Amino acid sequence: MVDFRIESVATEADIQGYLQRYRALQLQSKIYDSLNRKPQRRTVPSDQIIAALKAELDWWEKENIPTHNSKGLVESELSMGKMLLYRPCRIVPERSVEENMELWTASLGFLATYRQLVESNRIFYVQIASEKTYWAGLAILHSFWRVHSLSLSGEEVARRAAIVRQTDLWKAIQDVMFILRTLSERWEDGRILAKQFEKTSTFAIAVAENGRNGLSDTLRVPREIQTFGTYVSMTSIRASKERDGLIQRDLDLQQFVARMVEI
Repeated sequence: MVDFRIESVATEADIQGYLQRYRALQLQSKIYDSLNRKPQRRTVPSDQIIAALKAELDWWEKENIPTHNSKGLVESELSMGKMLLYRPCRIVPERSVEENMELWTASLGFLATYRQLVESNRIFYVQIASEKTYWAGLAILHSFWRVHSLSLSGEEVARRAAIVRQTDLWKAIQDVMFILRTLSERWEDGRILAKQFEKTSTFAIAVAENGRNGLSDTLRVPREIQTFGTYVSMTSIRASKERDGLIQRDLDLQQFVARMVEI
């Protein structure tokens, strides 16, 4: 008699990696929900909420050292958690210089890790990965803009020069474009995100080439960057417009959707 059994091909290390990512996603959800509640009277101050969430994220990072097989995926989820923690949100619509630098650093880490995952063909959910990459690209551009437009102390200027470097900006833009173009080979609508980001990222080049702390008085910041805190995925709408030859700005609709979510 033949002993017929169905066995899982997942190793113990694989399962551990899945659990680590699952817990990271749970923490991301908690961060998002905590920072996007409607402000109410007699609630915990926003700085205390952020500090508590950061402590949870730091604890998770310390206690969840990824295995070799899951290293890239787990690190990308950790970076995503930090991006959610420091992005503009409902309870903190205007972030400090320090927080924007944290957003910048987390976004750089996410994109560098994600590029490695794409190069090694370890991305399975292509649409989600494309949206995450586009969002991380907007985070890079938003934090770059804010750090160069806010009033800085002498110490902050020095930190900006050390942390927010133009060479890292160019590298991040290249990473976003590489990821989106590569994934668009498996998801056609990803080309729309690539085209949109290429258009938006030209702003960063203009910032770098203009004076007065890298920002000129006449430079117009794209609305995608200004409204980064309320970004809503509109890939399907952009795709239908492109197929119909009716490409136009959909940011008004995007803002409408964002307002509806807040009701």
